[in-house]
Amino acid sequence: MLSQWLTLYHSRALSPGDWRSLLSAFGSPGSVLGASASALQARAGIDEGAATRLLDAARPGSPVQREVDDDLEWLARAPGHHLLTLADEDYPPLLKEIRPAPAMLYLVGQRDHLCSDQVAVVGSRKSSAYGREQAFELSVALASQGITVTSGLAAGIDACAHRGALRAQGGTVAVLGNGVDVVFPRGNRTLYEQIRER
Repeated sequence: MLSQWLTLYHSRALSPGDWRSLLSAFGSPGSVLGASASALQARAGIDEGAATRLLDAARPGSPVQREVDDDLEWLARAPGHHLLTLADEDYPPLLKEIRPAPAMLYLVGQRDHLCSDQVAVVGSRKSSAYGREQAFELSVALASQGITVTSGLAAGIDACAHRGALRAQGGTVAVLGNGVDVVFPRGNRTLYEQIRER
């Protein structure tokens, strides 16, 4: 159940490695939240403080549950809003291989782009005019061949890569490190909106 994944996520009690230990030991977020603090410690090696915080997070009315409700409201707000967990079939398979993989992905747009053939185009924020031109042209060429261009929506090379993919009317994925709706730099807000619309 998604609310249980979100409870674990927002509890802030878990290190990235703890996620795999807990899911391996208990099988599902619901089983984790139904366990005792001592069982969490014994079966998954979670320390006492983390186990207590985790179980406190599941209490109705807790601050964590308000965050869970906010996320579920965000999810329902628009058809292009998605939350993916490590258990979802369309969680990007290559991303799942890294240690530790993000437990949750917040997505705006078409989720099928995450599992499409992709090339990451990233580079300097303070790039040369030649570098920006090449990033743009390379991304036009890639997107024209049906390859999704992935970058970080930063200034410089990243922005040119996204613009090139959009020019070719291809797919592009912007990976935002500060949240799905936090655009940095702010000057890329228009580009962000163009990616959302497409």
